[in-house]
Amino acid sequence: MKGVNKTMGFALVRGYGRALALVLWVLVLLAALPASRASAQTPITSLVFEDEDDDHVYFNNDDFGVTVNFDTEQIPNDTTLRVVTGVITDPDDLESFQPIQVLQGMQEMDGEHYVEQTVAGGSITVSGQINNPGNETLPTGVVGFLFYFYEETTGSWEPAPEPMPVVVDEEEPAIVGIKVPSGNISVSPGLHEFNNLYDTEKDITFTRQGVGRITFGPGLDIVGNRAQLMQLQTGVTLRYDASTNTLSGGIDGDSLGFLAAEGAIIKFFNAMDQLGLSGVTSTNFRDHIQVGALDDNGDPVSEADLPSWIDLDGMSYDEETDTLAIPVNHFSTYTVKPAGGAAGEVEKGQTTRRSRREIVRHWILTGRDDPPPVGPPDRLDLPGNQVDLVLDGKRVDFDVQPFLEKGRTMIPARQLADALGYTVYWDGTRVRIWKFGHVMFITPGENQALVDGVPKPLDAPARVVDGRIVLPLRFIAENFGLKVLWKEELNRVVLY
Repeated sequence: MKGVNKTMGFALVRGYGRALALVLWVLVLLAALPASRASAQTPITSLVFEDEDDDHVYFNNDDFGVTVNFDTEQIPNDTTLRVVTGVITDPDDLESFQPIQVLQGMQEMDGEHYVEQTVAGGSITVSGQINNPGNETLPTGVVGFLFYFYEETTGSWEPAPEPMPVVVDEEEPAIVGIKVPSGNISVSPGLHEFNNLYDTEKDITFTRQGVGRITFGPGLDIVGNRAQLMQLQTGVTLRYDASTNTLSGGIDGDSLGFLAAEGAIIKFFNAMDQLGLSGVTSTNFRDHIQVGALDDNGDPVSEADLPSWIDLDGMSYDEETDTLAIPVNHFSTYTVKPAGGAAGEVEKGQTTRRSRREIVRHWILTGRDDPPPVGPPDRLDLPGNQVDLVLDGKRVDFDVQPFLEKGRTMIPARQLADALGYTVYWDGTRVRIWKFGHVMFITPGENQALVDGVPKPLDAPARVVDGRIVLPLRFIAENFGLKVLWKEELNRVVLY
């Protein structure tokens, strides 16, 4: 077997049980022979592959050939045999043999397809092209031969009691019917294009059209994991979730365990377009997105542990094709969101900064020095220390109002996202706020924040109130380029 890892071959033969050892199969043939020919000796001495298939995993139109060598004292030359072909589908049950036309152009006998051969030089050769249109016709399993001997006394063809699996030297089975289930996930190159499906010699890619693909390197055992392969359509995740604005790619370790431990490259098509991001280039894409991973329990992987899951330095973005590439070391599920939303709860507001810039530009061009309209003239009757907020001249409605604390306006993180169009992410330790490529980190209780990598003192620390993260509004707004005006008579904060 040319360069083929035989480990799976041994395992497969062992899986057929001791009864499938070749020496026992030849005893089966003895039972079918006329008494005058039977003896305690083995009539079959060996099987030899005659085709040039490296792994002896066969697909439609592949050349197949195997020579059966006989002890001519038991099976004399000039003996005519009929060989019915089929597939043994259950490793533990020879009765799973399904007579089927494995080779093209075979003859038919009582609904079974056979080739007729006459022993010459102590052997017969069964050969031809595999008959598996679309690689969908043959079931998955080992090729089997059921021998028929002509009984002169009865004038009929009598079969051996059981079929014989085509396994050369007890370690090299002839396999057919390996396939990929149909569905949204396609495989390239096709399995028939590999020389060795026990130990693949080149990359293999699983693609979902319009979303992305996952590419694995060489070294996969497809044959040994053919049952897992049938779970491909449900075990591979490649999708965009509009409700959370998230791209995700992953492998289910339970159903596709032979892939889950492997490294791979995930590529997302139309990545930035789907995420609603613009101005992204091959050099600044890391500022615009946040990648994350979920561990085997479905919990987010911490930032500290993320480099053991993702080759962060190996990530790349092709702006011409809008394709994002993420090399990963092993699998569960990987996610991509606009910066600030790798995993966990993400709040994404709808207000765009462009409208505020347009307003500011209008004030500059018209020479106005006065602030923008401060909103409706009426004062909201708010309880306690709650305050009104106006953005670009329009009152912002909240489920939970901003409030004053020691002269500073505090706003819940969710409300900040909704009001200003920021992305806010809480990882259980600190808050990450992102907008237009600028990133701010704030840790509750600390007196400074990290703004684009630069430490800055806070006018009021963030804190957790009734399970909500509340943030200092003025500090955040001003560091993201907004102006803040306090209208005491209206108990109002004006942002412009």
